[in-house]
Amino acid sequence: MGMKGIGPLVIILIVGALAVEGVILTDLVGRMDNIQRAARETEIVRLINEMEFAKQYLNNALSFAFYQSAYELGNSGGVSSIQSFSSHNCIPFWREYGTSTVPNYDSNLQEVLSGYMNKYGTVTKGEAVVPVFDQVAIDRQSGIVSVRSTNELKVDSELAKINDVAEARQKIDDAPFLLFDVGKEISDEIGSSATSAGTYGEAVDKIKFIENKYASLYGEQGIDVSIDVENIGSSDSSYALRALVNVATKSKYPVYNSDKVTTEDAIKLSYYVVFGKETVTYSEPCI
Repeated sequence: MGMKGIGPLVIILIVGALAVEGVILTDLVGRMDNIQRAARETEIVRLINEMEFAKQYLNNALSFAFYQSAYELGNSGGVSSIQSFSSHNCIPFWREYGTSTVPNYDSNLQEVLSGYMNKYGTVTKGEAVVPVFDQVAIDRQSGIVSVRSTNELKVDSELAKINDVAEARQKIDDAPFLLFDVGKEISDEIGSSATSAGTYGEAVDKIKFIENKYASLYGEQGIDVSIDVENIGSSDSSYALRALVNVATKSKYPVYNSDKVTTEDAIKLSYYVVFGKETVTYSEPCI
C-alpha cells in the first residue's frame, strides 16, 4: 500500500515518535559521554595518587639505598672491587710499606648507590613503572643526595596515562664521608710518622698516639676510632706491623645486614696498613 493510504494524523504521530526517540537517544548519548568523562577524571585522580605514592616510595628507597651503600662500602674498606686490592680477611691495604693506595670513596659510593637504588627503586608495590636511574649526585655542602633518570616515571591504565620526571632527593648525614676523611687523615699520618720507627715497640707507641689523637679529635662529632696492631714479622727489631684501622659512627642507621635482616647498625670503615723493617707475604685473595 502506498503513501496515499496513510492519513495525515498517522504521519504526524510517526514524525512525533521519531522526534521523541531522537531526544531520548541524544540524552542517552550525552549521559554516556558524561559517565565516560567522569570515569576518566576519577581514573586520572587515582593515577595521580599512584604517582605521588611512587615518588614518596622512591625518596624513602633512596635514603635506605644511601646508608646501605655506605655500610657495605665501609665494610669493604671503601673499595667497590676488593679483588683489585691487596687484602687480609677481605679488608684492603691502604698502605703497603712505601706504597699508598687510598680508594676514591666518592666515586665508589656513587657507583654502589646507583646499583642499590635501581635494586630497591624497582620493587615498588604500586602501579608505577620505574625506569633505570642513570644519574647520581651527592652534594656534601647541602647534605643532599639525588638520583634521576633520562626516562620518565609512568603510571598507565586503559582510561588514562600519567608521566612525570623520574627523580628522588633525600637529606643525608655527612657521617659516611666524615668516616673516610678521618680514615684518610689517619692513613696519611701513619705514613708520615709511624713508618719510620726502628722497632715494633716504638711503632706500636706511635700508632697508639695516633689512635688517641683522632679518637679525641672526632669523638664529639660522633666518630669512634680504634687501631689494632700485630707483628707479622720475626722480632721486635725485624718487625712487620699490620694495623687494622677502624673508624665508625656512634649513630646507627637502617641497613640490611649479612643475615638478610633489616636492622640498625653503625657504619664502619675498616682498612689495613702494613710497614716495618721486614718485608713479609701478608696478602691473600678475597673470595
